[in-house]
Order: sequence, then structure tokens, then C-alpha cells
Amino acid sequence: MKFNPSHAVVDADIARACGISEHPVSKSSRDVLVGIREFNLGVAFCPMLLNEWKKHRSLYATKWLASMVAKKKFHLIATAELCLYEVENAGLTEVQKQIALKDAHVIDAALSTGNFIASNDKTAREVFAIIASGSPLLKELIWVVPTEDADELMSVFINRGYTPKSWLINSN
Repeated sequence: MKFNPSHAVVDADIARACGISEHPVSKSSRDVLVGIREFNLGVAFCPMLLNEWKKHRSLYATKWLASMVAKKKFHLIATAELCLYEVENAGLTEVQKQIALKDAHVIDAALSTGNFIASNDKTAREVFAIIASGSPLLKELIWVVPTEDADELMSVFINRGYTPKSWLINSN
């Protein structure tokens, strides 16, 4: 599948982690934001995600978001709560269900805009992978974990390549 999303949904953990430090988490989070801007993707936020960003963002994330607004690449969207049914009916444990419900708005924003999420939350990704295994709604969702995928993502951005199978939420 060609990597060609129109928008990215960037979880608040990226906003908190990115900065000017060369620490691997900070650098990989920053690199993803740079890639999104340079690849000319829009960035989508639902009100809940934007509030999380405002609460947790670093100075670098603040400047990045301002640049996206200035380039008219910032989009505030209403989410349709598309995945709540999927969460409720996936046969999850109570702990897994709570993890999924905490980030359901991130999934909904991605489903509404371009199926592309950047988040370092591997636990949430694993839970949504379980849900995706039984849900056609989530099968095309791309979830990049910057701490693991930043270098490859930059290569895909630059070369406009194909989506690595491991980025698909349901990569099985």
C-alpha cells in the first residue's frame, strides 16, 4: 500500500516528548513532527486531543503547531465516536478496555482524516491491534511509533514510498 495519508493525528505523548535534546525519544518525536511538516501533511485534532496537547506540549511542539496553523495545515475536527462500538464488542479485558477508551478519540480522529497516527504508546497500539483483528473499520489504520520507526518514516516521507506492513495496526 502506497504511503499517502492526507493528515496525521499526533498523540499528546509526542508533544510532551519532543524537544531540542538529542535523547532518542525526544529526537525521534521531533523527527516525526519535522517529517509531517516537510511531507506537507495536514495535522488533525479533535477537541479532546487538542486539550491534551495544550496541557502537555513542549516548547518545540508549541512552535511546530503554530507553524502548522500558519501554513493552514491544522484542522480541528469533530469526531464521530466511530470506534466505541468496536471497543465495547472486542472481548477485551477490563484493563484493555480502559486503555482503549482512553485513546479512542485518537483513533476516531485518524479514521476521520487519513488513517495515520504517530504515538509512542505501544500499549495502546497493542490493544487497538487486538480490536483491529476483528474489525474491518480499523484494518487500514497506520500507527507509527516514533521511538521505533522514525528513521524509516523519514525515508518513506522523502521517497514517497510504501507503507511498511509493520505500521498497519492489523499487520498479521
